[in-house]
Amino acid sequence: MKGLIYLYILISTIIIFSCKKDNIEAISNVSLTPINLKISSGDYNLKIQWDTIKSTSIKSYRIYRDTISDPSKLLAEIYPNCFFVDKLIIPNKKYYYRVTSINSLGVESDKSIETNGTTEESINNSTPLNGEIGGLNYAFWNFPKKTFTKLSHEFTIHKNPTNADGTINEDGLYYQFYQGQLNDDIGFYYGIQNFVYNPNGGIPQKGIIFSRWGTRDINNYKLAPSGFGQSAGYEGDFIGVRLNYEWTIGTYIIELKLDNSDTIGDWYGLYITKKSTNETTYVGSIRFEKGLKSNGIKTGGITWTELYFKKNMQTPLPNWHISVDKILADELPPSSVTIDYNPNKFVGFTNIFTTNYKDIHFLMGPKIKKVNLSGKVW
Repeated sequence: MKGLIYLYILISTIIIFSCKKDNIEAISNVSLTPINLKISSGDYNLKIQWDTIKSTSIKSYRIYRDTISDPSKLLAEIYPNCFFVDKLIIPNKKYYYRVTSINSLGVESDKSIETNGTTEESINNSTPLNGEIGGLNYAFWNFPKKTFTKLSHEFTIHKNPTNADGTINEDGLYYQFYQGQLNDDIGFYYGIQNFVYNPNGGIPQKGIIFSRWGTRDINNYKLAPSGFGQSAGYEGDFIGVRLNYEWTIGTYIIELKLDNSDTIGDWYGLYITKKSTNETTYVGSIRFEKGLKSNGIKTGGITWTELYFKKNMQTPLPNWHISVDKILADELPPSSVTIDYNPNKFVGFTNIFTTNYKDIHFLMGPKIKKVNLSGKVW
């Protein structure tokens, strides 16, 4: 009996000691706050570092980030490395950071003293190239549904196209929202250009174009009240609707959707909304013959940029920054996106990056440095 009592006392002492040890660890972690945060700028990234904490109880660190002081949005949790490289940033924008430690019981320390940093766009020191035209950078979208009847594309123009000295550029630039296939294999595309040519005459202006291949029959399009059409064969038989539209710095939503159907096919209309005014403009509609195997817009289309003509062949690639902020197919986001670059002479003067694994930023210009390589983004 006496032996059992001693054993009971021993086990109780061990349990009490263990509990006290865990409580001490939980309480002491409050003082294990990361200190001496330092921040440095890299190629489209910010690196945050802090002093090593000499404790075996630390299991991870949490990084909090925001674009305002006293950040409380959790960006990432990392395992005991005393640094973090933030690649999900917009150049020339200030970000604020605080860091905490997490102990073996999951208790979080106080937040560190705040630090902040701004990364500048990385500079390409190579000699700017002149006289090149063609496609520049690309994003290939894969959606959960193989076909869909509505594609919504929110985008931001961060800067108007300019020359190296900051003056307004007068080359032909094209931002193509989606090039793909509809109703079996009918190719189509739509986007904004800074010089839309009117076959009826007039000075080319900023505008929106929407085209399809495989026909020159103008009965297959409907124009907006102030729009104009085109039927030609210089890039294979195609028809298109065009609309002069003064796009500029700001955020817009462009939507391609099924309007109605008839005995021949499906009519898809294009609409653009300026978010600052909530004003929606109808661009025009095009008919696509009904498919034998599938109907609707197919997944796997491309968003891409193009320099399609140069006013002066002795000038370099103009500066431009435009982004896809959100893209939805029948209200569903993409399941994955892959980026690529045209292997022409301009390949080193363009870059693509994401700030949140939901958007895609397209950069071009004589000093833009290619940092992110081709491949799957998410």
